[in-house]
Amino acid sequence: MQTDILRTRLAAVAIAAGFAGWALYRNDGAPVFPLDDAYIHLQYARGWAQGHPLVYQPGESPGTGATSMLWPLLLAPVAALGPEPLWPAWLWGVALGIFGFVLTADGTYRFLRAEDPADGRRARAGAVFVLGFGPLVWTAVSGMEGSLAAGSLAQTLASLRAGPWAPVGVGSQGGVTPSARRIPAWAWAVVLAMLRPEGAFLVGLIAVSEAVRVHRASGFGSLRALWVWVVPLTFGALQPVVNLVLTGRLMGTSGLSKISRATGGQDTFPIWVLWHDLILGGWGEVLAQGFGRVLPLVLALGLARAMRRDRGMVLVTCLMLPMLLLAVSMPVMWHYFRYLHPLTPVAALLAADVVGWLLGRCGELARPVGVVLGVAWGLGGASWADLLARNVSDIRVQHVEMGRWIARHLPVDARIAAGDVGALAWFGGRRLIDLEGIVTPGMQRHASAGEGSLYARLRELRPTHAVYYADTWYPGIALSGVFQEERRAVLNVRSIAGGQAMVLGATNHAVFDSAASPPHMGSGERWCAVVDVAALDSEAAAGWKEVPGTRPRAAPARFVPSRVVSMMATHGDARIVDDARHVFGTEVFRLPCVDVRGGRLVGRVFHQDAPATLSVSIGGERVGSIALATNAGRWTEVSLQLPDAYDGDEVTVVPEDSTPGDQGGRLVARWWRVVVDGTATSSVAQPPGAPIRVTKTIPRRGR
Repeated sequence: MQTDILRTRLAAVAIAAGFAGWALYRNDGAPVFPLDDAYIHLQYARGWAQGHPLVYQPGESPGTGATSMLWPLLLAPVAALGPEPLWPAWLWGVALGIFGFVLTADGTYRFLRAEDPADGRRARAGAVFVLGFGPLVWTAVSGMEGSLAAGSLAQTLASLRAGPWAPVGVGSQGGVTPSARRIPAWAWAVVLAMLRPEGAFLVGLIAVSEAVRVHRASGFGSLRALWVWVVPLTFGALQPVVNLVLTGRLMGTSGLSKISRATGGQDTFPIWVLWHDLILGGWGEVLAQGFGRVLPLVLALGLARAMRRDRGMVLVTCLMLPMLLLAVSMPVMWHYFRYLHPLTPVAALLAADVVGWLLGRCGELARPVGVVLGVAWGLGGASWADLLARNVSDIRVQHVEMGRWIARHLPVDARIAAGDVGALAWFGGRRLIDLEGIVTPGMQRHASAGEGSLYARLRELRPTHAVYYADTWYPGIALSGVFQEERRAVLNVRSIAGGQAMVLGATNHAVFDSAASPPHMGSGERWCAVVDVAALDSEAAAGWKEVPGTRPRAAPARFVPSRVVSMMATHGDARIVDDARHVFGTEVFRLPCVDVRGGRLVGRVFHQDAPATLSVSIGGERVGSIALATNAGRWTEVSLQLPDAYDGDEVTVVPEDSTPGDQGGRLVARWWRVVVDGTATSSVAQPPGAPIRVTKTIPRRGR
């Protein structure tokens, strides 16, 4: 047994080191991690090293973008050395990952050997499964915490199996084992709980399983022996508590950025989203893939194993269930299901059961059959070494080199908007605005509400530059002309990067400001109130909403993302780039101004269906209508006289006779309230697309 353990550990080191060496060889010796998220961890690690916990960039407030409490702390000693050269950070990150890989193989073997001390075939099968599992080896050299989390889970289970869960006659006295024998399990459970957010949840399931075991062995009176589980559970709650104390937020922004994709821009987590979008919708996506078709089999094997082995293992052998439910959401599938890699030990237990059953029926051929299966599994896993090398190449050519270019060429006060912010921040050393909202709190809801809402938020934050993927991420922003290209990094073949071409552009503030005002106003006119539709903060300030239940049947029933629209204005050759929202039903908003009454309502609308009429009411009383014609490729800016006594009351805009087509509804960009200094104004509605003319002025009445 000791010989097998030593061989397993040495094999794990050799395999993972071979993967890392192959990636170096294929990338001219460049020590680069294959995932941008690894550099996010290094950024947080540098904050810890400088005495600023949870601070991503110097001078910022603490945030909740770190998904792990322990991993940045482990990286802090090398992160303090800075980004160049990268060798210290790379070597230390890879060493920690390989250590986790060794722990996973070792713990899996010891767990299975403790179950069947007289027969090592299942234990060896489980170890071979781990050693040949390419995704876990990839994770081990990725600079991420996945393999160490898997190793902590494996060691927790192995320590429990060798002690309280051991079969009678193998390290167990048939009752409650003294606490001293379970100390290693608690220690590894603490590491697991602090490495990953779901680690605390897994520790909770293990604690419940242990409670069931103790109760069945000795009754409720012995549950006091479970007090030691308070330690890992307390450490599991440490990160949310630290988040709450330092930032005022309990939930991390990394998970929130994924969840908010399904909530249409809300930064909450309604239960219907978990049920409908992540579970029901996600299962449909996964089951359509080859990987997804094995999930029911995996769950059935887990239940069968639990019932056959011992009931105390029911919850532990089914630890994969909650993670599978989460993993079926599309965001979690990114990067080779890496969020499932920490559960490799559980998958190995199930695989060992299947292989052990098969070998038991092979008789004298069991050994050669086992060798063939092991070699085939290992060859399949070896293919991940080439994938790792290609991933490293993607990150090196785009993220790392772009970050280094930023450090050399951009001013120190540059503010860069980007979707991938790990390597750009680590190497570039400039202030980053995270378009995904992981390290820039509050951005999630804007990004999730659509590209138009994100564009509106960028106008408020005023970045000097942006890094984006011209062919995939934010195509409306990329094509709007708001960022003028200065550098481009193009991949021949993309393997893990967000797009084929990563572009850095300088901000054209004239384009940013092109939509701020109606392009044609009369002499002395000014706007005193506006609702920028799709700009979430402006919508909230004006009380803008699309009234529920007013969408036609042909319109989408749920959330429709906002858009960035770049169109020729209605007054000549000027180009206006504005954010807009698809609106299908009734709009409601307020436009209050200080010490002003009356005025006129000016709207910027893009209509692409059959001609339609918008009825406008104030306080329930109809005040006029606006005609919309199909206006291909151009904004329609319309105007309607408001009552002289209007003082900012609720405005209701109702589509009267529109029939949504495939796109449906209308794109609404803004509603302004326009007044003349010293007077209230009066005008007549203009034909769609025509210049807006002031036809009459009336002295403003007193309040």
